[in-house]
Amino acid sequence: MLNILFLCRSFGKNYSACGVCSYNLVSEFRKRGHRVWIISIGQDPLQNADIEGGYYFIKEDRLEFIIRKLQQQKFVFSAVLVFFIRIIRLFRALLFYPNTSRSKSKEVFNLANAIIKQNKIDIVVGTYTPFYTLEPAVRIKEIYGKKIKVVTYHYDPLILPDEGIKPVILFKEKRSLSKLKKECNVVDLVLKQRSTIGIFNSPVIRYVGLPLFIKNQCSNINSIHYDVIKISYVGTLDRENRNPSGLFDCLRQVYSMLSKKIEIHVWGQILDQETRRILNEYEVSYHGLADIDDVPMILSESNILINISNKLSYKAIPSKIFQLFASGRPIINYVFNAKDVSIQYFEDYKNVFNLFSTDKDDTTLFRLKDFIAEKAFSQSQDCAECFNYSDPVFICDLMEKTI
Repeated sequence: MLNILFLCRSFGKNYSACGVCSYNLVSEFRKRGHRVWIISIGQDPLQNADIEGGYYFIKEDRLEFIIRKLQQQKFVFSAVLVFFIRIIRLFRALLFYPNTSRSKSKEVFNLANAIIKQNKIDIVVGTYTPFYTLEPAVRIKEIYGKKIKVVTYHYDPLILPDEGIKPVILFKEKRSLSKLKKECNVVDLVLKQRSTIGIFNSPVIRYVGLPLFIKNQCSNINSIHYDVIKISYVGTLDRENRNPSGLFDCLRQVYSMLSKKIEIHVWGQILDQETRRILNEYEVSYHGLADIDDVPMILSESNILINISNKLSYKAIPSKIFQLFASGRPIINYVFNAKDVSIQYFEDYKNVFNLFSTDKDDTTLFRLKDFIAEKAFSQSQDCAECFNYSDPVFICDLMEKTI
């Protein structure tokens, strides 16, 4: 049995993508009989009271709490105050980038160090984002050396994409690269996304995916619909980053070419009124938020699945795509940018139609129609071998091998 200390921003199957990643890894470690301690930021410890080692949480940044409260106010003064607070925070963050909260980093380190002194910890896992749950793990390795194995896991790229003001980009890239080089010289294993291959190489780096590929046990050909073609989307929608109107327009045109009726279903968070209007305009059935435990069944009961990529944050991997892959169902992947990092993951999944937002010609629509007609009633595919690099079992094996 190993004693493992996990540092993460959030933890839980109904939290953020980073929270689900950490939850999947910890769940796999616990299945293997290991004892786990967890430090996370700003979450109620009672929700994870059954963690064997212990669950500790650090309160969220007080300034972030104040900003959120001010944003809830409708006064102009509140908006102006939030603006100036953000400007001050920006300059402070740039000064110490990428460690944008040194006080929080110190708090995480002190708590982690106290746990290590009280328990025989074998492995410390530091995760990014944010940097203040990764940097303390590096410090621990510097202090304890060979006594403790340290693994760092980059859920997101540390070196940012090349958008924005050029001097700021160069400054961030230089700082991030310097921190990454130090990290690789200190820790035992660095896990990074496959989309970052070639940016910086080191013998301690292993390129993996997000630990989100868990084979969908609900996949069953008998559960899909035959009287209609049920097309489903699970995830967040908004006007700026994931606008579904172009895709819905294509599906409306394709509908007239098919012999079966198309029904579009959406589960997830709708961030603005404009997107709600779009759902109503295209007669989409909106079901509200879905519990993560219900998602596998929702996916397996759909004829076709939808992924809508990130228009603005196209360098970030949408965490939900691994759940889509695990379902084995056909996917329409709606892409805004040809540089979208998720495209390379879809290349490993053969049951997909990549539809770019700029492709609205008749040839593309006919190809989309043929894909839907051919795949809607097909058997779910088992593609576990294609995505073993995103399987929590495989990733936990890599961590254990550091011992």
